[in-house]
Amino acid sequence: MRGVIFNKSTQLLAYADDIDIMGRNPRVVQEAFIHIEQAARNLGLQINEGKTKYMVASSATTPATSTESISQARFSMGNYNFEVVDSFVYLGSTISANNNISTEVRARLLKANRAYFGLSRAFRSRNLSIQTKLLLYRTLILPVLTYSSETWVLSKQNYELLAAFERRILRRIFGPVCEGGRFRSLYNQEVYERYREVNVVKEIRLNRLRWAGHLVRKDEDDPAWKVFRGRLYATRRRGRPGLRWTDGVDQDASSIGVRNWRTVAHDRLQFRRLLSQAKTSKWL
Repeated sequence: MRGVIFNKSTQLLAYADDIDIMGRNPRVVQEAFIHIEQAARNLGLQINEGKTKYMVASSATTPATSTESISQARFSMGNYNFEVVDSFVYLGSTISANNNISTEVRARLLKANRAYFGLSRAFRSRNLSIQTKLLLYRTLILPVLTYSSETWVLSKQNYELLAAFERRILRRIFGPVCEGGRFRSLYNQEVYERYREVNVVKEIRLNRLRWAGHLVRKDEDDPAWKVFRGRLYATRRRGRPGLRWTDGVDQDASSIGVRNWRTVAHDRLQFRRLLSQAKTSKWL
């Protein structure tokens, strides 16, 4: 609690029995694991070797983390032998070694698609009104799709995938349109004109702004605030710079007419009012 991974060699993230050990090298990770194992043993708890995974997050590709050997690699720690992976699920979110949000987006699309097919009979039913079907979508599918989206750094391709998934469901709900005795699917613009709600892309961007406002109002001792304010001093590798979360927030805030959103967000009521007004505006 006295710092973050920026300024110390190891850190623990824990929620109930889901524990994530982060360290700058295998030695400090092993030391933290030994302390956790001893404390767990004193409480009558055991480490589940099958569910525990080991992942290396590095810009350099090593033999232990290469694509060819990742499925066979193992990491020994005392009497344990853990599987080495390139991604794992923590608290419902997919964490990848290369910090690729596209992996998490596709995982959310898959889970939302399962929820959609579980409700496919209801969407095909003629006994339910369109408003009821829209309510099913917004309460049972959309939250699955946008889970943890406040922390996403999305590219244009990710936005297109999410929008295409939503339009597929909305076309199922609204049905085709008849023109000249022939039925055709609704065009994209027609879908959103009938929907009259915030589309999924706008929903994610508003959620991200809402979380950003909540983040800047946190206490300075809060770990999330420290990570947000922290700065990494390192040499950037060659190639195009990666997308940053703050860049997306700055762009979204500028789109709704907020220039210095960090200052405005300290007034919670005013910031909430701006986000509420943005729902009805045509910014994207």
